[in-house]
Amino acid sequence: MPLKDIDDHKIATFIIKNMLNYDRLDLNKIKATFDMNDFEVREALIRLFKDKKVFGKITPQPDGGIYLVFSADELQNKQLDLQDIIDWDLKQFEIVGTSDDDTLREENLKSLMSSITSKASQVQIMTASKRKEIDQKNLISVEMNVKIIGIKTVLVIGISNASGFHITEGKMRLRFDDFLQIRPQFDDHEFERNEGELMIFINELPAQSSQTLRIYIYDMENRKFDIDGFFQYRNNTFTMRFIKMEQINVDFNLPPIVPSKCDIGEIKTMMKDPDYFKRMQGIGSPIICDFNEIMRLFDEILQKYQLVQILKHNDPTPMWFYSGKIQDPNEEMLDLLAIPQVKNEFFALYVSCKNGNIVSTFIHNIILDFQNYLINRKFLPKDFRVIDLNCTSCQTVLDRFPKSEEEIVCQKCGYNQVIW
Repeated sequence: MPLKDIDDHKIATFIIKNMLNYDRLDLNKIKATFDMNDFEVREALIRLFKDKKVFGKITPQPDGGIYLVFSADELQNKQLDLQDIIDWDLKQFEIVGTSDDDTLREENLKSLMSSITSKASQVQIMTASKRKEIDQKNLISVEMNVKIIGIKTVLVIGISNASGFHITEGKMRLRFDDFLQIRPQFDDHEFERNEGELMIFINELPAQSSQTLRIYIYDMENRKFDIDGFFQYRNNTFTMRFIKMEQINVDFNLPPIVPSKCDIGEIKTMMKDPDYFKRMQGIGSPIICDFNEIMRLFDEILQKYQLVQILKHNDPTPMWFYSGKIQDPNEEMLDLLAIPQVKNEFFALYVSCKNGNIVSTFIHNIILDFQNYLINRKFLPKDFRVIDLNCTSCQTVLDRFPKSEEEIVCQKCGYNQVIW
């Protein structure tokens, strides 16, 4: 059976147009528009995902249909959940005929999945706390997530209306510790801020739609805080409904790190081992000039965490390599590697460990400490924060420190952005 000539560009354009107007796309519409079967649709989606041209999540719906649901991730990009593709059962695909070509296509698809999985990038995002509340009567849900995204702490709130009617007069009240400073990252809704409280006015949420709100969180001196609140709205019978948002507890403090020496050979193994999660975080400031002094600050901070500076064999000259052991949630002691460095007049911190959440939390803590050290030693004014120099799209460290409001293109993914 001859293979069809499928135009991926036309399929991607069709999906993107739907993204602009709807929050989901029935896969049957792709099949009908491009005369494709189930297998061909999924094969095309995998190719488009690999090329970063299509984003979303495959979700079965109560009506029996399967949809590509568009939901913005924490980087404000649309992203396909790769695990959804890996979990697809190939035997469920609607394959016409039983020719050798079909068998070959199935094997090629398995190979493609394996290839993507082995090359999947390790985006620096960690969910620190998560809770979802659902009003079963009206199919309205509110989900709160506190995430580490690069060097930022972000409260991500998802509000979903799976009912068949609009909701109106939506109002969300968040309560949090007084010492927290918050900065809402949305323009579509009015809000009122009081000490320890934020009120957000949602107004209305159409049927079968969802919204995502992002709020940056600052000044966590003790790295622990709590958030709770409620969401109220009026339904189609003009009844005011109320959803209580139970408290979420966040603790970014690391377990104790045990000093542990290792040699260059072990470092190379850790850097090459695919079982290790590896992150590189770039940070910068236009005020800092003395890079030697800043590297000494890094050394002081890392040693405060009990990391051991690594020395060359038979050479007392210290290197900027630090190692230790840290306990993961399963009480297993894991190797931890940290390497600070100067890159094109900004700083970067490389961290490697077999637990991805430990890597993200460690970087988060080190950067907070680094910023506080800079402020306490008068390198930075009190209200200044170091600048995240990782690409907002793919999280690769940028190749230079741009000027204020200057556009810079990521050398890896080509995304054009303004960092600060």
